[in-house]
Amino acid sequence: MATLISGAELARALALAPPPLLFECRNTFVGDEEAQAGYAAGHIPSAAFLEGGVSLAEPDAPFGNTRPTDAAALGASLGGLGIRSADDFIVLYGRGPSEGESLGARVASGMMWATRCWWVLRSWGFTRVAILDSGVDRWVADGRAVVTGSQAHPPTTFDTASLTDSAEMAASKDDVLARVAAIESGDDSVVLLDSLPTSSYEGTGPTTAGRRAGHITGAVSLPYGTLFEADTGLFKQQAELRRAFADVGITQGVPILAY
Repeated sequence: MATLISGAELARALALAPPPLLFECRNTFVGDEEAQAGYAAGHIPSAAFLEGGVSLAEPDAPFGNTRPTDAAALGASLGGLGIRSADDFIVLYGRGPSEGESLGARVASGMMWATRCWWVLRSWGFTRVAILDSGVDRWVADGRAVVTGSQAHPPTTFDTASLTDSAEMAASKDDVLARVAAIESGDDSVVLLDSLPTSSYEGTGPTTAGRRAGHITGAVSLPYGTLFEADTGLFKQQAELRRAFADVGITQGVPILAY
């Protein structure tokens, strides 16, 4: 199925029986209270709150937001979210801050959490998981309804046998070190991509989660916020995105290590 779903497509899907499982995604970097408050103040009807840094992360890992590796533990977490199997139809969306330079800037801030959750689920074999293009910010801008308070999908028993561990979608520290060594030797067959803001890449802005300022040696910069249209908050058209990726050496078929 398509990775992106529009607001109109989501509205139609929610009217079906059964509707998709809908989640508003945030992360522990944002702060639990702020994230929960934004969700409770107005979310898309039937959406449950998904804390990706807790429900879709490795417990007790030395770093936050580490991809889960234990199928049984992940299955228990997914069942608690009301997900029955990797075949369920799931739609994820993000929420930006209440204020920002543009709709696109606000959307980009929230979209990174939805895409992170999408990546974790896809890496475990989910094929019917989509992302709402532009998130709740555009949904509201288009005049669609939101509801207040909190809700959750009924807990269930997740079918762990439906999971497929595609661990190759995640790079280890050794993978990155090997890539850096290859780049330093002149090998450009794989791209190391830094998707963080320019200030982070250049080491001039604030850091989070104990990160040092700057970027991994050999990485090219393509900030995730530049992938969205400033006025609509939607992802840019494919032709524009292809040009942006090509400008940093990424074309169809080129392997990428991204962070």
